[in-house]
Amino acid sequence: MKRLLASNAGVLLVQPLQTQWLDARGDLMGQPADASRPARLVLDLMEETHVHLEVPAMMGNDRKGFIQFHLQSKLPDVPLRGLWPSSSINAPFARAFSLHAIGIASERLNRLLDELVTDNRPLLGAWSLSYLMAHWAGRQRAVPKVGAVFLALSMPYGVRLVLLKNRVPVFSRLLLATDSATQADELIQTHKYLVDDRVLDRDVPPRFLLLDADPGLSTALFNLGASVLPESEAHARGTLAQLLALARDGAPGQVATVFHRRLHLAAKLRKVLLLLAGLLTMGLALTAYGEVQYLVDRLAQVSQWNQKTRELNQRTQAVRQAIEQTGADVALMRQAQAVEQSELGPPLMPEAVLWPMAQLMQAVPAAQLVDLAFGLSPTPCAAPQAPVPMARGMAPVAAGQPGVQWSFQLRPAPGLTPRARQAVLVDLGQRVAAWSDWRVVNDPVRPAGSAVMSNKEAGEANTWKWCLSAAAATQQPGRVQP
Repeated sequence: MKRLLASNAGVLLVQPLQTQWLDARGDLMGQPADASRPARLVLDLMEETHVHLEVPAMMGNDRKGFIQFHLQSKLPDVPLRGLWPSSSINAPFARAFSLHAIGIASERLNRLLDELVTDNRPLLGAWSLSYLMAHWAGRQRAVPKVGAVFLALSMPYGVRLVLLKNRVPVFSRLLLATDSATQADELIQTHKYLVDDRVLDRDVPPRFLLLDADPGLSTALFNLGASVLPESEAHARGTLAQLLALARDGAPGQVATVFHRRLHLAAKLRKVLLLLAGLLTMGLALTAYGEVQYLVDRLAQVSQWNQKTRELNQRTQAVRQAIEQTGADVALMRQAQAVEQSELGPPLMPEAVLWPMAQLMQAVPAAQLVDLAFGLSPTPCAAPQAPVPMARGMAPVAAGQPGVQWSFQLRPAPGLTPRARQAVLVDLGQRVAAWSDWRVVNDPVRPAGSAVMSNKEAGEANTWKWCLSAAAATQQPGRVQP
């Protein structure tokens, strides 16, 4: 309520005799000179018509068309109409409900609205004082939720009377009388009229809730047999100030058309668009910030690469200067390196020879190692016998290119029979032939297979010699499982 009372929108109270500019607290003030100051209209006119409409179970445009058609038929040529709020009006499902509406047909009000439009004064809306009273009563505990109750608001020029049935406004009347006795008599006569028109039950006595009334009105109604409800909690500035504070967006009884409120609606739309533009600008700014940060990171990375490049160049220059100081011939060193790479071939690692040899001796304990040699040779394993056919995927070493070769001699253990020695030799030949990183050039298995077995345990016949060269498909022989 405090926020509403602090609103800068002036209130134009339209009465039967005159119009008055009020502030948000209900105090009189002069017409605002600033045309941009928004206005709120509160209407307390005699030309009010209340209608009731039963809406069948419809949905969407069918429901809206039905309501507009019947409102036009019951309020012909009355463009200023307001609907009492109902949860079923905009319900997404089909449901029958009752609709209450108010129509105000006042030429004086139409001229006033046209003047506001001509002055380009933003109009927040126009509300009937009757509907504002019903809206106020819905928030009061003193007003019964069920049954008929008369709300009587005393004004300097008379009494505004509103009939509520289950807190829904169904009838209103403005009494232009200032005497308490006359006001009480007119209120009772209004009740009799509604009873004769079958709006109220004859057997139910009238109940009145007096707002800002003179004590004499309450006494006069009591003497006429009416029931007067206790007044609700009084406001510091009176009930009228509370009603004026309720005249805002969302209040029931809005009768001003969109044409009359277009400046106010345009201002609200402008605020929404400014908010969306601000959000869009913020999003673009965040996106631009992300892109700039990415570019900064990339520039920092490029700077680091340039720094590393400069450091490498400095180190290279330092190495060159150190070589020049030693007096070494750089060109000759490069030629020697090129010759080593092109002529000597890949280096031979000792473990590539010793490891398979150790595994072979462990697998065949009946054989003893006599000699082992390995190195580089342009003609590996030169021997009169023809080389053993190579395994698939291997190629001979090109002529003139130094190749890796290694040879070893084995002899059988003493005490073996000729047949046992032959079995040991065959087992050795099969294991050596299974080494994929080497190709067998000299193989003692074939000559020994055609020789005559003898029982000599010493001499050349009891020594077996293998010679192998590195396969061309292998640049650097590694460990081989026998």
